[in-house]
Amino acid sequence: MHRIALCLIFVFCFVPLAGAAAIDANTAGCNGGGGGSCNGPYLLGGEGTTLTFDYSIPNATVKKMVSLDDVEIGLEVWDTNNGKDTSSKSFTIELLVGQDAWTLGTSGNVTLQGYKSSNRDSVTKTLLDGGELAQFLAALKGSKGKFSVEIIADAGSFNVGTRDRFATVDYTTPEPAGLGVAGLGLIALSWTLRRKMGKRG
Repeated sequence: MHRIALCLIFVFCFVPLAGAAAIDANTAGCNGGGGGSCNGPYLLGGEGTTLTFDYSIPNATVKKMVSLDDVEIGLEVWDTNNGKDTSSKSFTIELLVGQDAWTLGTSGNVTLQGYKSSNRDSVTKTLLDGGELAQFLAALKGSKGKFSVEIIADAGSFNVGTRDRFATVDYTTPEPAGLGVAGLGLIALSWTLRRKMGKRG
């Protein structure tokens, strides 16, 4: 009986551990939204105008993901009149995979800074909701790692830059070492049970 108890402790104490990692999504392209080029600033000219950036994570990496801890999006934004435009501005940031969308948050009504060297607004929004992260991961696997980030102007005109733009996916995968230890524990448990059954016979 002691052997069985010890083996059970061994198995359940060394079940596969989860390893967390973060990956920066590669920029696959951009489309939509005012003037400028893919590497330059974009003008969002008022309510309802949108700008979409496309990203891609290697499909081999996506296949290994068992869960997501968060998805973080970063942007730089600034006003259209060198800091003198005090009109109300606001925008929404969404994650897109095909027809599915997840809102990371809205800026609310803000007065943006003028773009003078480092004098600009950096915006970071994070998707943390567990249920939505699970949905996004399922969609991400279905799209083989491709997703988009859409900026939607709710009010006012402003610029969106690309210099500080990023998308980071923080994910969890099974640890190979943990899987190996759990496997050894199951083998040991099977061996002990087999010997005990043999003695009874």
